Amino acid sequence: MKENIAGIKRKINAVKERTRLTGSQFLYEIIIHTVFLISSFLCSRAVLLGKYVPFGISAAAASPLNYMPSAALGSIIGYLFPATKDGGFRYIAAVLTVTAIRLLTSKIKFTREKPIFCGFIAFLSAFFTGVSTLKGLSGGVTFAIIEALLSGGIAYFLHSGTFALLKCKAGLSTEQSASAVICISVVLTGLMEFTVGDLSVGRIVFIFFILLASRQAGAGTGAIFGVAAALSSAFWGAPTGVTVMLSFGGLMAGVFSDMGKFATACSFISASLIGALTDGFTSESFIVVVEAVIGCGIYLLLPKTLLRRFSKYFARGVTVIRPEGLKKALTMRLNLAGSALKDVSSTVENVSSQLSKINCPDFKKVLTKIEGDACKGCSMQIFCWETKYDQTLAAIMTMTKAVKNGESAVERFCDEEFKGRCMRASRMGSAVYKHYSEYALAISAEKRIEEVRSVVTDQFLGISEMLTSLSKELEIDQKYDTAMASRVASTLKNLDIVADECGVRLDKDEHLTVDICIKNAKDIVLNRADIMKALCVACDRDFDPPLITFSSNNAYITASEHAYLTADIGVNQIGSGGNAICGDSYEYFFDGKGKLIIILSDGMGTGGRAAVDGAMASGLMSRLLKAGFNFDAALKILNSSMLFKSTDESLATVDIAEIDLFTGRTRLLKAGAAPTVIRRSGRAGKAQSTSLPAGILRGVTFDKAVITMKKGDIILMMSDGAASEGTDWISAEIEGWNDGSAQALAERISKCARRRRTDKKEDDITVIAAILKTA
Repeated sequence: MKENIAGIKRKINAVKERTRLTGSQFLYEIIIHTVFLISSFLCSRAVLLGKYVPFGISAAAASPLNYMPSAALGSIIGYLFPATKDGGFRYIAAVLTVTAIRLLTSKIKFTREKPIFCGFIAFLSAFFTGVSTLKGLSGGVTFAIIEALLSGGIAYFLHSGTFALLKCKAGLSTEQSASAVICISVVLTGLMEFTVGDLSVGRIVFIFFILLASRQAGAGTGAIFGVAAALSSAFWGAPTGVTVMLSFGGLMAGVFSDMGKFATACSFISASLIGALTDGFTSESFIVVVEAVIGCGIYLLLPKTLLRRFSKYFARGVTVIRPEGLKKALTMRLNLAGSALKDVSSTVENVSSQLSKINCPDFKKVLTKIEGDACKGCSMQIFCWETKYDQTLAAIMTMTKAVKNGESAVERFCDEEFKGRCMRASRMGSAVYKHYSEYALAISAEKRIEEVRSVVTDQFLGISEMLTSLSKELEIDQKYDTAMASRVASTLKNLDIVADECGVRLDKDEHLTVDICIKNAKDIVLNRADIMKALCVACDRDFDPPLITFSSNNAYITASEHAYLTADIGVNQIGSGGNAICGDSYEYFFDGKGKLIIILSDGMGTGGRAAVDGAMASGLMSRLLKAGFNFDAALKILNSSMLFKSTDESLATVDIAEIDLFTGRTRLLKAGAAPTVIRRSGRAGKAQSTSLPAGILRGVTFDKAVITMKKGDIILMMSDGAASEGTDWISAEIEGWNDGSAQALAERISKCARRRRTDKKEDDITVIAAILKTA
């Protein structure tokens, strides 16, 4: 018996512990109860046709059970001080009726928190209390039915809108958005009776919400709020011109919302002025213009952080990525597109090869033109072009060399035998100069066209490989978690971040990756640490800091599950001869899929020109990899871009290390780069390349190597300035490196490399050290 009593006490204490509120939770509940009380009070003040106030009944019927006492109290207070001369006691009776019915049916699953049930009991309560107070039947029943229908219909939308605003997990769907607009509009209708002088507080607040909804959700929601404001004004007896001004203003604010906050406000004021002019600038329309200016001023003065807290409730519902059904079709289309681009590239190559055989300048035709211009009609023509053909050709070749050297009177460079034999030497020189110059120009143009053609075909091939790799990546991803995607979008709203698209996918090893798209994100502050914490809470897993990229005012966030390895990275650069500009360039980043990518590029030479080439190579490669290109496709595009960048020689080495922090698998990719020294299990080795750098020839490829690394292993990447005296001493240094940081190691190797250089030549030195550690 005692054990049973003790068990019951433990259960009671557990329930108390679960229901106990923290200080912040208690304050939140007080605020929400106050909001429901004030909102219900305002609903009970919203007058229709000068005599009906049914919305207080709707507010009491639609409120969640937890907040029903506050809502009912607010409605009763509003009806105790009726907004109409008919009194509010029958409405108080209706409020008490719906409250009693909601409480009595709270345990019934079918009726609990159902909008249709809330609307039904609001209809019944309003109808029976309305009929019971009728003094006659002439039209009274009809008006009672209309009032009851309004009460029930508004209760339905109030319930849906209230729950949409309270939950607001991942933005609002179209239906939720409409319900939320009706909910806010009914509350604001109750504000219409409150004025400051001739200015309506309700209309000013309505205008503020019109601008807010237009800026965040576009023309549709702005127009809906404008119409709602117009209807509310009409309920309070506003003239037609005023309602038109509000409707038109909402539409125009939505149309110009993409142009920014200021443009949205100005468009509403302009629409109000146009409406006032068409209405003859009456006193009522002038008041609306003043109210528009005040509402727009409030909107413009509020800080962006506060506006975003409001705006997230008007955001469009997030599009949760559900590609399971489309994955196969999408991979097929990507493969098809990749193959098509590859075929285009091959076709361009084949056709251009055939055309070049037809259109390529022919030196034999040059000789024919020279003979026709210089020797036609000459008695020595047959002798020179048949008997002495070899000597004549040798003389012409001598003159073409003079043309190449910039000479004009080229006949004087011929041998004495030709000068003595040719009776038209001067004419022959002019013909050679003219036709060979044209031939040289044609050859130069053909070569330039071929360079452009090679760039185009390489670009096609690069994009083709990117599409194919994306297709393979989609096939590898096994599962998409839509429920978790909704939780992610909901959690980000706590950071005032409204996601337009969100997807959560798991690969074949069950590693989680989150993809988020935020449109029109140029004014949004995105903190990587805060986003990472939010994702950890939403997915109940640890995440690495996300990768954030911007394109066309949109932000794209990619984050992957936290791996068991991390890397301490250190970089040190020393410019040639103490120059502040270093010709080497580097970048490193996490790709959002659990991989660390390090890029090092060494531009040709030293100084500013080398810095431009190196920065272009590392920057373009980084951008392409972040966009989804694989390494080979990115190198093709980089190489063709550098070939076409300028007429001068432009080249840069490319050195890449890709470290999978889940498995330790490391890929080393080199295009003309200096050796990379690796320490594994305390022993040092090196990976070196025989490939060409980017920008020197077509068809440049990576030399590749794959190794597996673990905690404590070191990878050391360097430019050729650090490896000028070999790498044996570097291997000895990192084998003995134990407790220092990666930054200290990079600084030591770079400074020692500068001191050890014996050829008295200056070169830029860059050293990047990465030490793997347990995350």
